[in-house]
Amino acid sequence: MRFSSRIVTAAASVAFVMLALTAQGQSTAPNSTRTVDHDADSSRYVPSVLTNHALAKIGIVTLLTTAAFTPFDAIITRKAQAIRGTGTGPVERVASTLNWIGDPGSVVIPTLLLGTGWISGNGTMREIGLHATESVVLTGGATALIKGLAGRRRPENGTQDMDDFSFAGGFRGGDGSQSFPSGHTTAAFALATTLTLETMRFNPDVTKLVAIASYSVATGVGMARVYTNHHWASDVALGAGVGTLGALIVERYAHGGLVRHRTVASVLPSSLNMAQDGRATVGWTIPFSR
Repeated sequence: MRFSSRIVTAAASVAFVMLALTAQGQSTAPNSTRTVDHDADSSRYVPSVLTNHALAKIGIVTLLTTAAFTPFDAIITRKAQAIRGTGTGPVERVASTLNWIGDPGSVVIPTLLLGTGWISGNGTMREIGLHATESVVLTGGATALIKGLAGRRRPENGTQDMDDFSFAGGFRGGDGSQSFPSGHTTAAFALATTLTLETMRFNPDVTKLVAIASYSVATGVGMARVYTNHHWASDVALGAGVGTLGALIVERYAHGGLVRHRTVASVLPSSLNMAQDGRATVGWTIPFSR
């Protein structure tokens, strides 16, 4: 039953993105019908949130928010565990599903988007899946490095010392010493940010809906990590900031007029056609410069 619910969650996420894209041709916003092209100048759409000033502000806010939560980590953890009680019931099941969305759902969902777009020849969905994958991988690597260097003990290990850090302890002490920041939260916010910005490019009319839904789920993932005693609140705060900032950097790199890496995009097939005799034809589009 639990496995089935997770399949439904992943499928519903892909269906939600597909639904958001169906109105693409009906939108009247200036940039709503832009054709996706990795190499065309028209694909370099730069929202104001991708400017250097905006990225710097998000980084500063992330650090300040993390610092603000830190003194209250122990109190928040005790309150959450008092509410949780025996760890059974419908709330526990919701928390389990949210934990799954954080990991491995944050990898499964972009992979499904990428695969669905590739098989169906839907370039828009393939583009979203590609950038979501890039965001999750980039922020996951950054989070793993910070976790290893910070070496913070998880609250689930029985420690009440929210200041239990050990430089490079995360590399030596294993998962129990990799609390800071929350990887699940990082991935969830990276995915939410990518979906929101890609929707802003392809169908601005539904950006608000996608943003509310995506960030609500991502916030739920962070709360679930504290509720299930896997993380301190400040772990979640930093994870949310790292995920958001990393995804913004990926989007800027992809669409902001910077030289975008072509290695990943070039090895992905641009189409898959099925013949009546059962044979499949895979096609690639390789750009050449004059």
